[in-house]
Amino acid sequence: RLPAACRPRSAGGGGVLRPDPAIAAGLAWAGGALALGVLALVLGFGGPGWWGRAGWRRGLLFGIAAAALIAPWAIRNSLVLGRPAFIENSLGYNLFVGYHPQGNGGFVARVGLIPTRFMDDGERDRWTFEQALGFIRADPGRALALLPQRLAYLVGIEARELTFFYSSNLFGPIPTLPLVAAFLWLVLPWLAIAATAPFGLAAAGDRPGRNLVLLLVAATVLAYVPVLAEPRFHIPLVPFLAPYAATVWLHPGRLLPSGFPGSRRGYALAVATLLILTVLWTWDGARQAPRLISVLSPGGNSLRLDY
Repeated sequence: RLPAACRPRSAGGGGVLRPDPAIAAGLAWAGGALALGVLALVLGFGGPGWWGRAGWRRGLLFGIAAAALIAPWAIRNSLVLGRPAFIENSLGYNLFVGYHPQGNGGFVARVGLIPTRFMDDGERDRWTFEQALGFIRADPGRALALLPQRLAYLVGIEARELTFFYSSNLFGPIPTLPLVAAFLWLVLPWLAIAATAPFGLAAAGDRPGRNLVLLLVAATVLAYVPVLAEPRFHIPLVPFLAPYAATVWLHPGRLLPSGFPGSRRGYALAVATLLILTVLWTWDGARQAPRLISVLSPGGNSLRLDY
């Protein structure tokens, strides 16, 4: 038998042999933030509230664990860039591509290739950042007009799997009907999730999980829309939005005012979100229509379109 001091305590009193969940949470968050810098914004928005609920001790353990994993990378970035830096070291590059006069606010391959002549990360970051500021100062009106375009890109359909890979003749010619079916199989799940998740989130009430998802959505919009946006950037949101969308699929009546279990304000916000998404999807669909039609037509597999 172990001495009493070495035995694991009950779940209510913590455990001597079990690490504190705050440490595991800090390591998990830091690992996710290293892969997706948006999570740093999520912590910045919600951190004070979460620390207030968890207490200073758990908040301190969380911070120490996260810093232990992130600090080496942040130090490396600061040394390479010659200025204080955190997780991201490509802000200058993304701003350059996002505001370049020959670009459209998203990723344009011919623009993205320009800074690749710099082999040094620090030199490339300084040059691209200065160039991007010059683009913004030269035409601030265009810089503002790019913001709604980027929002449309962020929530839009990711058709590049079709327009680039199929048009590069990687699969040979495919009849139009199966090709259209494959395209719909790729894009419809996102449209269904994004259209119904607002109703599920509004019906969930003021819960920590719901609030965390809303913070993640807000951080994603604020991180990408002012800089550079692409449809693929919404992919990390899918597993968080899908459960709320599923609650609506299981209870379709929640799409109607009479069957919605939440407040009228929540329902109104969900409807407004759906209307905004519909406008953005319509604009993005019209923008991509000529390219998609050419790819879906006979001979589309040999168009060799740019990425």
